[in-house]
Amino acid sequence: IYTPYIICGREMYDDLSQLTDNNVSVEIITNDVAKGANPWGCTDYLNEKEKIWRTGVKVYEYMAPHSCHTKAVLIDDRMSIVGSYNLDMRSTYLDTELMLAVDSTELNAIIRKEAEHDKTFSKTMENGKYTYGENYKTKELSTGKKLFYATLRQIIKPLRRFL
Repeated sequence: IYTPYIICGREMYDDLSQLTDNNVSVEIITNDVAKGANPWGCTDYLNEKEKIWRTGVKVYEYMAPHSCHTKAVLIDDRMSIVGSYNLDMRSTYLDTELMLAVDSTELNAIIRKEAEHDKTFSKTMENGKYTYGENYKTKELSTGKKLFYATLRQIIKPLRRFL
């Protein structure tokens, strides 16, 4: 799954857990907080990332020269679903998003190749420790941004279903 940010509700967490409980490998590529362009999504990820990890999905926190805005789901080696859907409650329950399902091994291979490349610019949590892709370059948040996120983390808790 490619998504610029992740904001899950209870049912979405349950769905991710159900997939991994049934031995379905689920990988998500999303922006590293230090590179993300959506402060609401980044803040919610800071608050919820451990809950996301507990579902059993593997999250790649992408850190490249530009943030990622790709929205796609790859299923097996044939089905590619691309469009405007973000992995968030607003896209799932409120907005009208468009996704196009394409049954094409060729398109799937192109997107999958790009995903494998993007994983090299990502870090991921495994067994309680981050592992880093060969092209991942750490970017420290400025003091101002750390303060901003610390404040926003408290403010959004009661509002997250509207994000």
